[in-house]
Amino acid sequence: MLYKLKLNKKKKKCKEKKIKNKKCKEKKYRNSYLTGAAGGGGVLFDPGGHLNLSYAWNLGSDTNNMAEALAIWQGLSQAIRLGVQELTMVGDSRMIIQHLFNRELPSSFRLKQVIRRIFILVPLFRYIDFFHVLREFNEQADNAANEAISLDYGVLSINGITRVDPIP
Repeated sequence: MLYKLKLNKKKKKCKEKKIKNKKCKEKKYRNSYLTGAAGGGGVLFDPGGHLNLSYAWNLGSDTNNMAEALAIWQGLSQAIRLGVQELTMVGDSRMIIQHLFNRELPSSFRLKQVIRRIFILVPLFRYIDFFHVLREFNEQADNAANEAISLDYGVLSINGITRVDPIP
């Protein structure tokens, strides 16, 4: 039985404001921008296409790539907890999906640590595949990521039940 996991990340953008005649500047971290609140979310469908699990996780302030990688790690952890053996993972971050599909590590140290955690979980599945989709085709996961932004920092909501889950 092949399950499908759809993931998304959400970031609130920095609002432009003038500070001493200078516009609000975004902090740059190796080709990624830290622009505000980050949240990850995902949905897990059973082979019949029925929603099995929905989760949202507030990640505080981080990059979009880090939010996507943490959302993937959380989604894989939840799928393992449910006993899923075969999984198709769908995400809207092309860079992260390419790293996972090609089994490569990114250059960013923090992102590399999360990708390694994901690679530890991958062999626990009998079958797993990674696919990229545009955000427009990932609406339910996008809604879960939007919900994550409204939660308190570090709070994980699974099917509406919340708990504090430390961010690795």
